[in-house]
Amino acid sequence: MNKKFIILLFISTFFLTSLVRADGPATQYVITMTKVELCETGSSLVVTNCVNPVQISETGSTAAVDIAGLGASGAASFGNMSKAKVGSIYTHIRTTLSRLVTVTGQDNNITGGSGTCVTVNGNNGAAGLYALGATTGTPASVTLVMPDTTTYNVLGGMGATLDNTVAGSTASTITQVAGTIAAADTHFASISALGKSVTIKAGQIPTIKAAFGTANAVRANNILGTRCASSTKTLSIAPPDVSISIE
Repeated sequence: MNKKFIILLFISTFFLTSLVRADGPATQYVITMTKVELCETGSSLVVTNCVNPVQISETGSTAAVDIAGLGASGAASFGNMSKAKVGSIYTHIRTTLSRLVTVTGQDNNITGGSGTCVTVNGNNGAAGLYALGATTGTPASVTLVMPDTTTYNVLGGMGATLDNTVAGSTASTITQVAGTIAAADTHFASISALGKSVTIKAGQIPTIKAAFGTANAVRANNILGTRCASSTKTLSIAPPDVSISIE
């Protein structure tokens, strides 16, 4: 898989398992980040277990990045590694992101690999709500949402199953237990391990480098037995393929 390489000071992987996994490519995938923290030794892939977190992003700032639109040499930054504490050893990174993602794409696996469900102009998702897709046409730019764990309801609630790397939040504070996002949550926090631990030394500021792939970034979920239809909303985001290294 070809990946987009971005030199970043912000990103962490967010993993989810929805009702049925079914992912497809995106040519646009704009994420919005509001907070980034480094976590010391003793942290784990439980989003609420970030030991001695240090915020490396500016309080109140946001950054929107089109992962799919960046070329191989594209770069963006959000955060300042000089905010990390000299002498500390960091093993994980925790990122807070908006649940809403601007996406152009499709799921190519709605019938075992032969069917397609594309994003449709004007058919957006929202917090607690899937978006409507179509089995034909050219994908359009729409808003899709990170699914929540609230019991499925057509009026709000997506019924996803999430792992402990994510939790619902405000733009700055985790408000749910690990593995839970409520339908009304506007953001979510996500934690992932760094490729290797990093020790902050005076005068030596490392770079966190993330490699992205968005070939499997759109998901047509199985909603009441339907994956893509004119009357059933099924589309959400799927996580981009992300790997993280320290340089």
